[in-house]
Amino acid sequence: MTAGSRQSDGEPVDVTCEVVLPLLCRADLLSQLLRMGCVCDPHEREV
Repeated sequence: MTAGSRQSDGEPVDVTCEVVLPLLCRADLLSQLLRMGCVCDPHEREV
């Protein structure tokens, strides 16, 4: 993986696989946590 990341200077595909995909995974986890937080948030129930 390290060798591929070093050669990714001229290959944006490697950057996409190593950067974009992890960001998407984190975004999915954050979205799920936010949804759970909203459901468990007592302030949301009051409104």
